Order: sequence, then structure tokens, then C-alpha cells
Amino acid sequence: MCGIGGVFFTSDSSCEPLNTPLERMARQMHLRGPDDEGYYLGAPYDNCFRGDETSLELRAGQEHISQVSRPCEVGLVHRRLAIIDLSLDSHQPMASADGRYVITFNGEIYNYRDLANELEKRGVRLRTKGDTEVLLELYALLGDGALELLNGDFAFAIWDKKEKSLFCARDRIGIKPFYYVNDNELFLFASDIKTLIASGLYTPDVNIDGLALSFAFGMSPRPVTAFSSVKALEPGTWMKVSKQGAVEVKRYWNIPVGTQDRTMTEGDALELIEAELRQAVILRTHADVPVGVFMSGGIDSTLISALAFDQGAS
Repeated sequence: MCGIGGVFFTSDSSCEPLNTPLERMARQMHLRGPDDEGYYLGAPYDNCFRGDETSLELRAGQEHISQVSRPCEVGLVHRRLAIIDLSLDSHQPMASADGRYVITFNGEIYNYRDLANELEKRGVRLRTKGDTEVLLELYALLGDGALELLNGDFAFAIWDKKEKSLFCARDRIGIKPFYYVNDNELFLFASDIKTLIASGLYTPDVNIDGLALSFAFGMSPRPVTAFSSVKALEPGTWMKVSKQGAVEVKRYWNIPVGTQDRTMTEGDALELIEAELRQAVILRTHADVPVGVFMSGGIDSTLISALAFDQGAS
């Protein structure tokens, strides 16, 4: 779990200094990512900045975000919970090798090592050993087509300096959160609604319909939320916001239907389920830190715990 956020002014006339809003967002997201803190500001800066909790090794080479006060078109913030590639190489926001794209990313790409091998076969020289760079360079190569290759849970935003556009995406099931406000020449996004409010750029107001749905179902159906003007990016969906304020939204994945093999025997089905579960657990237990399991005692968590233990024991 990491924390991501950002501000994009879709009109030059509405630009304002972003150091204070971004710092507020970072403080609100501290518990989502206590290991590191980072910022990126676009034109006229086009540079990364540090915060109070940025890794000590990076502080000497970066100016503090509070010291920059010129109006800016876009700003990104990231709070890191380090799981893959604990080195400073995977510090975020991260720029692509060609410098065109900058990403703030929450989640994990489970098949990133296979994807890294494919990128290297295509001549891409990776600088890190983490999944963030793999995701970023894959997008630089394939655009939104990269999403079809990802096995993971994620929410991210990528700033395109050349097009002056922001590309945002959420994983297929919607495991990682992505909330946004698109109003009055301002696009504001974050991992949670409290962070949107903390920015000071959005004044919260209740959405009666969304609140009623939240009480009725425990959570309002996406993209609706209980807050006026706040929406949630739907699972399996990407969104692109242009400098002119145009918004393109597209669903890249739907739950497959009508694909059942009705000739499969019960034994074959059990073997297939076990194989898929084992592979899923193997992918999710790869980390550069110790891995634990939340076990409630139900059938699902007990089975996953047993498979994880078996994987660790082997």
C-alpha cells in the first residue's frame, strides 16, 4: 500500500503554486507510505523535489518542495511503502529513460520479472530491479496497450510532458483505490478522499444520492461516492486528461462470460483451481521484505495461508 496524488491544471490561467497543496496531501497519506516521500513539478520546473521524510541519501541532491512557489501546471506526490527493490533507484515519482514520462504508482505488478525480460529483448535497458520502472517503460513502449499485459493490483498516473496529458489507470478488479475531482479547469486525484480534501483545492460537500447508496450497500457503486464532485475511477478502466480539459475514459477489461468448459470433470476442475491458486500465491509472496498473511480462520484465508507456508517450506 502506497499513497499517490496529483494536481493538473487544464488551463494556464488557473495555474497556481502547488508546493503547499502537495505537502498537505503527503502528510495526509503518511500512514499509506512511511518509507519515503517524493514530489514532481512540471513546467516551469520539470524536476523532482524532496520532503521532510524523503530518504536521507536523496535529500542532498533535491530542493525541498516548500522552497518552490511559482505557479505550476502539474504536480505529483508519492508516499512509498517499500516492498520490491528497496533501493533508492525505485524512488518515486519516477521519470522514464527518455525523460518524457513521469509516474506515481501504487500497487504491485506480479509478473514484472517476465515483463522486464520482454522489455530487454526489445532493447530497453532497465536501470532498476523494481516493478515501477517496468510499468513505466512498458507504457512508454505500448501506451494503454500495456494494461493488457499486467498481472497485478495497481492505481497509477503518468504525466506525458510532450502531449501535456495525464494518463490514469486502475487494476481489473479495483483493488487499489483512485479518487478524483475534475472541476473548474482542475483535475485532482489521490488514493483516498481525505487526501483530496487535505489539498485545500477541493471543498467537501455531501452527495445525498451517493451517501444513501453507501448506507444501503456499504459502498456506493463506482464511480459514485458520498462526496459531491468526487468520483472513483472504475475498475478495469483507464482515463486520459488533456491540457485542453478533454477527458477520455475507456474500459480495458471486463469479467469474461460464456467461457466455461462444460465438459470438464470435477477432478480436472479441482486440479486447475489448485494450480491457479498455487501460482497466484507464488507471485504474491515475492518481495524484498518478509511476507506475512492475514488469517481470519475462514476457508479462503486458511487455504491461502497453507499454500503460502507450503511455498515457503519448499
